[in-house]
Amino acid sequence: MRSNPCRYCYLSVEIKGKHRSSWVHECGKCENLEKHEKYLQSKRKFEAGETIKSIDELLEQEWVICNGQTKHIKVIYNFQFISVLERLKAGVFKKAIRKELGGKETK
Repeated sequence: MRSNPCRYCYLSVEIKGKHRSSWVHECGKCENLEKHEKYLQSKRKFEAGETIKSIDELLEQEWVICNGQTKHIKVIYNFQFISVLERLKAGVFKKAIRKELGGKETK
């Protein structure tokens, strides 16, 4: 894995021994950080599909994307029911579509 782009940046903030981008305006437009984000997105197994609108549709999925993170449906089972309904209403859950690498599906 590529190294953290904020590791040697003078604008970065160290939190619990890890370097993170700070809250200054320049950090949001850092090209090293943008390249790193593109790299991380290219290594993901799933990409976001359409928004899930009903609880039945949610329960049919094995993997979902919630707030930009891939989660297994068993994780969603552990959420409180009211929070699942609120997130469905807000359109947070999206279908996770498995990327194809080189013509084959990843396992």
